[in-house]
Amino acid sequence: MKRAASPKATRRVFDAGEAARLDYGVHDRKSLRTGDRVKGPALIVEAQTTTVVTARFDAYIDSLRNIALMRKTGA
Repeated sequence: MKRAASPKATRRVFDAGEAARLDYGVHDRKSLRTGDRVKGPALIVEAQTTTVVTARFDAYIDSLRNIALMRKTGA
């Protein structure tokens, strides 16, 4: 079962796929747990990197705590 994760902040980002600036939810990677779902557009921030989840995708944390991206239907 996937749980919707709540962003800790938002950041205005240019989304090339949408050709527009969008508000991206900002998520702390350390706070995400197995089964969490991150609705795109979003940024998943870690100490050494940031994963960009564009408006056409959602992300979820799998059983090994990997970030998996899934294209939204109709996107």
